[in-house]
Amino acid sequence: QGSRSYKSVTSEAAIAKLGNGATRVDIIYDSTKLILLTAAVLNDAALVDSSLLTESTIGTIFNQPYRGSCFPLAASFTEKANGNIITVVSTQFITRTYNEFLYEIIGTADKNVFDGAGDFNLLRTIQAQALVAWLNSNPTGVSTDGGVVVVVAGTLNAFAAEDPIGAMESSGFASLTGPDSYNYGDSLGFGTTDYIFVKDGNSGANSVSGQVWHVNADEIPIISYRNCVAAGFCRDDPTLFDSSVPARYARRDPLVAGITFGDGGGGGGGAFFCFSGTATVETRNGRPLLMRDLQVGDEILVSKDEKEGVYIFEPVYSFGHSNDSMEGKFLRFMPSGLEITPDHMIFRKDGKAIPAAMVKVGDVLFSGVTVTSIKKVTRQGVFAPFTPSGKLVVNGLQVSSYIAFDSDSDVLIIAGIFSFSYQWLAHMFQFPQRVYCHYLGFQHQAAANERYDAHGVSAWVDTPLKVWQWILDQHVVVISLAALLYVGIATVFYLLENYFSLILVVATTLVYLYFPKVRITTTTTTQEMQKAKRV
Repeated sequence: QGSRSYKSVTSEAAIAKLGNGATRVDIIYDSTKLILLTAAVLNDAALVDSSLLTESTIGTIFNQPYRGSCFPLAASFTEKANGNIITVVSTQFITRTYNEFLYEIIGTADKNVFDGAGDFNLLRTIQAQALVAWLNSNPTGVSTDGGVVVVVAGTLNAFAAEDPIGAMESSGFASLTGPDSYNYGDSLGFGTTDYIFVKDGNSGANSVSGQVWHVNADEIPIISYRNCVAAGFCRDDPTLFDSSVPARYARRDPLVAGITFGDGGGGGGGAFFCFSGTATVETRNGRPLLMRDLQVGDEILVSKDEKEGVYIFEPVYSFGHSNDSMEGKFLRFMPSGLEITPDHMIFRKDGKAIPAAMVKVGDVLFSGVTVTSIKKVTRQGVFAPFTPSGKLVVNGLQVSSYIAFDSDSDVLIIAGIFSFSYQWLAHMFQFPQRVYCHYLGFQHQAAANERYDAHGVSAWVDTPLKVWQWILDQHVVVISLAALLYVGIATVFYLLENYFSLILVVATTLVYLYFPKVRITTTTTTQEMQKAKRV
């Protein structure tokens, strides 16, 4: 529609239909404004607290063949314009309406006792408790902390003062429509059965509001497109539906929510050289992949030239840092939404890799994007993938796999004379592991045996990094000597990696030139031994 492009989460995430009969849940989003990060479904097998199953009077919570209940669907998105993150949940709890088939199932424990709550009040309360526990476990892999807003939208089939709503509100989810609102109307009266609940992971810094569009509940049922052929037996009749008239097209009013994101909080420091878990890379199929879901062996975009149509992909051969539970402090660059630690390097338009802390508003990065604002945010999950080139594209920006030891400079200066870029030094530092994992093809064996410390730093990186940090605390003479030694070793690595074929040709030539002398000497010695034997 117009400049918008709507997509379905179940289609994009290849999730089967979620619902029974004519009822299903899904999330429709505008792909021109949002990037789908990941999605998850809650069924009885995914319950965080399986003991809730014993409280259900029918032995199940979500795995039901009964009408009016669907598996909750959660999806996390990042906003293209500002990099803000939101998790949306679409759900429908089990019906509250009299049904003889259900009466044969539910028994007396969850039957309508005519207190206004209807059938299945207990089960709907258990569904609410199970949903909250599931969301608190971060099912999509996106933490609900650090500025992330969680929105639960759908038909809970419970009025505002009933137990299921109390279970949601007591767990930190706030209804946007208020206790006196209504969005449902029939011959029995008005009430609220559909809700938008919000949980703000930014301590209220985000501004969230909601309202009801009263186009259905206020209208008399006779103008709807439901054809009631007999009392209690109604069917939707498409021939009666007029899409140009927004009036009584359903029994419930639609709800609308608006969110204005505030500052993500946190600080831009910390000892983490990495990206946040919600940063995205691009795979060969063109789909974004969350950094936290990236695996060794995955081929990702490391360089692109859209004008020339050149896209280069390389495999991830290792991680310098990988911890999905640790909290890190990042700089978030707009409009890309890239979240990167201050000491991690990013490429400017001139192709130079500089620490993220050196980037200023108005700078043009290598990908041609102008930085419009920089925010400090706190996120869960810290990751630093290594590629053969030492480069990768994250959130559309070309970045380095490495850090700079000085967040205020992109070069190491030795004795005030010689300068070497941190990108080159770090890339050569990784040469031995790169040879073993990438060139020799042992990346999967290495990944299976790779060890990380309590902070998620790889053993390949941890010890040498600590040694170098110790050297930097020593006298300038010690630093200069160590740096010169390292530069010498790095130069050898550089020659081996970039001129190995030439070195091999030269070595082979020298052996060939020397070999005839060895052959002649050996032949002469053999002839003399045979002559001596005859004598």
